[in-house]
Amino acid sequence: MDELVVGVVIVVILIFVLFGGIACVDQRMRYWSAKPEIEQLRKDIQNVSVQESEDVIGQVTQWNQIVAKKKAWNDIPFLNLWIPDGWDKIKFIEIPSR
Repeated sequence: MDELVVGVVIVVILIFVLFGGIACVDQRMRYWSAKPEIEQLRKDIQNVSVQESEDVIGQVTQWNQIVAKKKAWNDIPFLNLWIPDGWDKIKFIEIPSR
């Protein structure tokens, strides 16, 4: 009976480690795929006309919310192991006043 309990505990720990590793890789892939899109939006917001600005401002607002969420998650102990530190280095996209 004791061997069965130890075996089950080991399997559960391995499952948590596996899913933790997958989550870590997923978060890093999201960061690296989001970084170019954020930089492109930073350039686009400077060159849009008034008619086009509503869509771009919506995208900028959405990305600013995502960056804020990732920065907040990075401040939580142990959760920062999964969230890449690169999110802390990304500055919010400023919307120019017109």
